[in-house]
Amino acid sequence: MVPVSLAERRRERLLVVGGGMAALKLVEEVVERCPGRYEIVVAAKEPRPPYNRVLLSSLLAGEAEEADIGLRPPSWFAEKGVLLLTGVEVSALRPARQEVVLASGARHRYDRLVLATGSKAVRLPVPRCSAHSPMA
Repeated sequence: MVPVSLAERRRERLLVVGGGMAALKLVEEVVERCPGRYEIVVAAKEPRPPYNRVLLSSLLAGEAEEADIGLRPPSWFAEKGVLLLTGVEVSALRPARQEVVLASGARHRYDRLVLATGSKAVRLPVPRCSAHSPMA
């Protein structure tokens, strides 16, 4: 049996759903630790590459510039061979077929799937403060 080099093997497709800081960190680590092993696709609902959401308040308050919150430019993804799909929403997961379906109807197959969609804040049922409330 002749050994097959990594370059000769079909690369596994790693599909990352989500475009936040956790998704980016995963992609950075995979690119660094396993160069060439995966064909990486990132499907992000937001229309821009991952950014530092922690600094969003500072941006809105005028204490930071838009460039300050960017984590990686689109060129970084291209240089690393990562296909970054922004402004796309995953509407269905089909694990039996190893594919995801985008809201547009496009399908993307995967060998490995990571869901890094972040969280959604839960609002507690706390009554709002009024000017006459002791909490105001």
